[in-house]
Amino acid sequence: MLAQTYTDYEIIVVDDGSSDNTKEILKPYMDKIRYIYQENAGVSAARNTGIRAAEGKWVAFLDSDDQWLPENLACQMECVQRTGIKVCFTNSVFFDGKQLLQRNYPRPPEPSIKEKVLNDPFELFVVGGPPLYLPTMLAEKSLLEKIGCFDENLRIGGDTRLIFNLAFEAPFIFIYSVQVEINRAESRQGLMKARPEKLRTEIQISILSEAYFRSGKKSAAAITGIRHRLGYALSRRAEIAAIDKQYSDARRFAKDALYFGNDLKTYMRSLAIWLWPQFTTHIYKTRWNKAVRR
Repeated sequence: MLAQTYTDYEIIVVDDGSSDNTKEILKPYMDKIRYIYQENAGVSAARNTGIRAAEGKWVAFLDSDDQWLPENLACQMECVQRTGIKVCFTNSVFFDGKQLLQRNYPRPPEPSIKEKVLNDPFELFVVGGPPLYLPTMLAEKSLLEKIGCFDENLRIGGDTRLIFNLAFEAPFIFIYSVQVEINRAESRQGLMKARPEKLRTEIQISILSEAYFRSGKKSAAAITGIRHRLGYALSRRAEIAAIDKQYSDARRFAKDALYFGNDLKTYMRSLAIWLWPQFTTHIYKTRWNKAVRR
């Protein structure tokens, strides 16, 4: 962070109730940062604290284990000042803490093209477009405040909901140059895998349902895309309920999946659970156990 070539910025460090020696580690940098301690309230609350404390017009987010390349802020600030667009993302690569991981990040259709304006980011986000990750985002503070910032009721998925909400409010611009390295080390992935599948699926359904019911004026392709994703999430939730022998819930989620889903795999899974939830329990539980053993 301190290696940025763009120098007109403030660094706000929000310590969300850490139990280690974070404050001691940061002591040598206290003249360069604003340190805020709060009782543990979750990542979304910590990010909202940072937004409220920010004195500048623009806000960007960096988790402790991700990295911005030195030109990141300079690149993004030049872009938003030139175009007037209020939400900017850059390209990114994954690393495991030591080396870059192989990943096919998006490249421009022609070498001369440096950026892409997403005039209706919701449609591209649903139908398919460049990957939009929170550590690569620069956004106008007033726009974040307009949408209510991060949902502090979500334990996970707050960044996804925030980007969805922004997509209804303003165009995005995507910079093709790689400016961020996102940590995908096994230790971090372990935390991801530890999150209950049921909780992850329910949050997906909540976010996608809200997006669907706000998509009335969007294109047919966008509505189809969101229905596809919502139907798949509902069918997965039905599968989890069947495994837990919650057959009434399994049938209810399966019925909703049949309504929203629009691909054969989702349809067949949902129909099987809706008709024979007890029979499908053994099949899916066996499959899940094999996946866990791998």
